[in-house]
Amino acid sequence: MLERSSKASLSTLRSYYGHGFFEKATLHGRSIVTLVEGFRAETPSYDIAGVCTLSRCVIEVHNAFAYLLERGLSHDEWELRQQLFLLNHAADLKKINTEIGIKTSDDRFFFNNVSHRWALKALEQNPIFKSLDAAHRKTLLRGKSPYLAARYKGKKPLPQNIESAAYKLFSHNVHSYSLGLSPLRGGQETPAGGLNMLVLAIELTILYLATIAKDYWRLRSRAIHTLSKGEKKFPSDSASSAIVEQWLTKMMRNGRL
Repeated sequence: MLERSSKASLSTLRSYYGHGFFEKATLHGRSIVTLVEGFRAETPSYDIAGVCTLSRCVIEVHNAFAYLLERGLSHDEWELRQQLFLLNHAADLKKINTEIGIKTSDDRFFFNNVSHRWALKALEQNPIFKSLDAAHRKTLLRGKSPYLAARYKGKKPLPQNIESAAYKLFSHNVHSYSLGLSPLRGGQETPAGGLNMLVLAIELTILYLATIAKDYWRLRSRAIHTLSKGEKKFPSDSASSAIVEQWLTKMMRNGRL
């Protein structure tokens, strides 16, 4: 699917962003497969934290894809979300360049500065943005927030409380908090137990990656063309929360898979 869509023109911003998100999620999925294969090596490498970190990345990619490319958006809503995304890009890149030591007079700043001014102007003229309270507008114009996640009205692969709990658990691995250390020791009968955490990370990766694949096919069906039976099978079979929720129910009942 990714290979075929890569050969087609990315003629709209929606297809450009969609391709970028799908490619990013696919690469994360492949990296997880590589890490899991290390568990079976002659000298095993149990990088559970790496799997959890990448699983959190896949969740984030899905949520960004779903939010930015939500179907049925009005023109003004699409512009609001797109320009906030672009403003964050320009604002953060400017800070990064400055902190590294690139002078603002450097030519590399030129196009980024143009993008920054364009995004600010587009937002200030956007009817939805103008309807927000002044304090909120002022905060958003700083470019710190690429997303207004609360505006997303679509479905999610999992109930919000379960996604939030998994995200928090995986974040311990990202930030080297206590639950991300020595994952094969302690807490074995909770979701934070090493094996439980590994299974949860893999199952959520499959679920969210399959959901992204379905949404990407809908977005770029002309470029991808008809899916083979095998290509249809993965997203249709895997984009369901039933397996994850059944596993969680069983884990809560007896503490293990």
